[in-house]
Amino acid sequence: ESRGLGDVYKRQLSNILRIFANTMAHIPRKHISDIGLWLVYAGLTMLITCSLFIRSNVNTMLFLSVFLVIVGIIVHVLATKKESKY
Repeated sequence: ESRGLGDVYKRQLSNILRIFANTMAHIPRKHISDIGLWLVYAGLTMLITCSLFIRSNVNTMLFLSVFLVIVGIIVHVLATKKESKY
């Protein structure tokens, strides 16, 4: 019985997601807010790099950098609120 190419991709994606979940499970909780800050730093670095060195309008890079900044801020705020006693 022959399986379609879509089944192969689904199994590979499933394996990648399982590996990612296992890796994320071993990160201590105290480093989650640091991940938020690093996402913000990565997004800002991409924005600055695109504006200084890339003269064409690369919407994908700009969208990705803004997305990283927004997700980083959300992760950092949620982690900081969770650590707070209030």
